[in-house]
Amino acid sequence: MKILRIILSVFIMLILFSGCNEPEDDNDHNNHTNDKQENKKESVMHEEHKEVTEDEKHNEDEKDKEKHDKKEEKFQYLKHQGYTHRSLQKKLAQRKKAEGLAKETLISLSDDIIKKTGIKVSLVSKGKLKKLIKLPGEIVPNQDKVQHIFPRFSGLTKKVYKKIGDRVRSGDVLVLIQNNETLSTYEVKALLPGTIISKHITVGEVVKEDNEIYVIADLSTVWIYLDVYSKDEPYLKVGQIMTIEAIGSKLKTEGKISYISPIYNKKTRTLTARIVLPNYNGRWRPGGFVKGYKYTTISKAVLIIPKDAVQIVEQKQVVFIPVTKNSFKPVPVIIGDSDEKFVHIKSGLKLGDRIVSQGAFELKAHMVTSSMGGHAGHGH
Repeated sequence: MKILRIILSVFIMLILFSGCNEPEDDNDHNNHTNDKQENKKESVMHEEHKEVTEDEKHNEDEKDKEKHDKKEEKFQYLKHQGYTHRSLQKKLAQRKKAEGLAKETLISLSDDIIKKTGIKVSLVSKGKLKKLIKLPGEIVPNQDKVQHIFPRFSGLTKKVYKKIGDRVRSGDVLVLIQNNETLSTYEVKALLPGTIISKHITVGEVVKEDNEIYVIADLSTVWIYLDVYSKDEPYLKVGQIMTIEAIGSKLKTEGKISYISPIYNKKTRTLTARIVLPNYNGRWRPGGFVKGYKYTTISKAVLIIPKDAVQIVEQKQVVFIPVTKNSFKPVPVIIGDSDEKFVHIKSGLKLGDRIVSQGAFELKAHMVTSSMGGHAGHGH
């Protein structure tokens, strides 16, 4: 009985062991294989996504670094030009403020107001700026036609025939002098025609050979001496025409520069430009003050607009542009050099843009007064 029980136990164990080692069915095997492949794909995709994310982050970091480097480079340049960090911040704030002004401000006017204020629109064009050269000066006798009269011998003045202002001809007797050594008399005569502008002799006066007794000048022509400052010197050349105007009168003419001194005057630190003027009627009187002026080109062709088109609004230079037939808005601009009529636009406008060339001040005034009344941008 005991042996039978042992055999039965062994049999049961064999049955149980064989059941545990039965092969999986096909479906279970396939499902298990698919699960492994899916897990492998997910792992690969995760690794690829991780690599892409890292590349994108690296590219973004590089772009941020490049932007930072550019900003730093620009900051260092402006700092080298004399700007401080505070002034740069202020300048940036002003620019943003001006841009906001241009976006928010719109001035609408009726046809009647536009007509009354004389608003006119023109196009941004290209042109060359002209500099007005103004030089102070004076009228002097033509030094090539001035006589300085001296006696030939020392002696006693017996007779004086001519006085200041008299016109003389060549060979006219001026004075009669008695020679101290020979006691004979001799005449002193004019060598060239002209007008007596200086006299230093009277009857009974003893004169010597080095005494200048008369100065005679031919005033049919005069010289204009103009003071040329160093800033104006590059724009002047011999042969150029200048306008000459007498100070305190309406006398005005044109003359050609015949000479520019090669060295500066030590006292005035100026050069001298000389112009010879005809003076047959005697209206250009030596000793009088004049001014000489001329226009000269100071730039290549650049964008220009009328000076009156530029206005100051909230501490920014702006130009008004038409948005519609009856509405306008200010646009911030950066200007360069200017002359008496036009100004160079460095940025803010482009060639052919329409701008308010006449009536810009009236638009500004309307904008300011309307803003104060709480009705900015509305025409009445």
